Amino acid sequence: MKKNIKIILLVLTVMSILFATSCKKADEDAVATVNGKAISEKDFTENYKVYERMYKQQLGEEALKKTDKDGVSFKDKLKDNILEKLIVDELINQEIDKKKIAIEDEEVNKLYEQTIKDMGGKEQYEQFLKQQNITDDFIKDSIKKDYKQQKLEESFYKDNKITDEEIKEFYDSNKDKLIKYSLSQIMADNEDDAKKLYDRLQAGEDFAELAKKESSDTYSASNGGKMGEVQASSMPEEFLNAVSSTEIGSYSKVFKSDMGYHIVKVEDKKDQLEDLKAEIEQTLKTQKFVGYMKELRANADVKKMDLPEIKDDDVKTDDEAKDADNKDADTKDDSKDTETKDDSEAEDKSDNK
Repeated sequence: MKKNIKIILLVLTVMSILFATSCKKADEDAVATVNGKAISEKDFTENYKVYERMYKQQLGEEALKKTDKDGVSFKDKLKDNILEKLIVDELINQEIDKKKIAIEDEEVNKLYEQTIKDMGGKEQYEQFLKQQNITDDFIKDSIKKDYKQQKLEESFYKDNKITDEEIKEFYDSNKDKLIKYSLSQIMADNEDDAKKLYDRLQAGEDFAELAKKESSDTYSASNGGKMGEVQASSMPEEFLNAVSSTEIGSYSKVFKSDMGYHIVKVEDKKDQLEDLKAEIEQTLKTQKFVGYMKELRANADVKKMDLPEIKDDDVKTDDEAKDADNKDADTKDDSKDTETKDDSEAEDKSDNK
């Protein structure tokens, strides 16, 4: 009997060691756990490579090496941001499961097909994947994550309606920032040219025609100077001062900004609650959902591990990859030439013998 007990204890000890070893290996393969659910190093590395490659293409290689006032590199910040994104993705997954929100694969597939269509078709899509060095599975996974967030938002909004009182309160507190102006402009590179254009307007020339012919802002000039709808909160101070003091249908005097000299025409203005209600409602919905996600994050049991080192050689843009391939090809050609030369010399020596 004692012998049997010893055998059982030995088996249990071995099993516990094996279990501890397997757990340790699982932890080593994770960069974080969220309420006990692991985020794999593989997922982190794949996401990081995609985003670093995008930043390299947009900002250049050197941007990643820059540091902030505390000496933290852009690369390290990017790593932290990617990890935080994956943590939020996992929290969304867990909320989807907790609330039993249905995720329809058919809907995800429709979004995937629409993505390919929006890119101009299968050929252009595959070219994009190759240029960005991204897998098809990565795109599908990203689409599914976005779809899950959308479904969670819909569920959240059903339980958290925005009231008319909330909309009115937000409008009253932010009215000046919410106003939307439909604008057109004429731009000039210097003050003298701007004043001459202003004088021509005063003499009766049509604003749209003058913008087409003379404005230095070629983008708006092609549309008769039209800038579209611009919200007050997004305007530089000097722009807002000129616009807010100009009547609808009239144009401003010449004023200066960092971009040049402007004459702005106010085509229309939306400042009534009814005009802005839909936008305010969406703003409040977004604020509530962000608050909800922040609360989830604050209450989550998140454990972070050391992030892996990712060498620059592991993250190549399409052009860098082509250069590397060309170098490899040149090296192989040189090697072949050397081998051919050596063979020829060997044959010559043999003939001489």
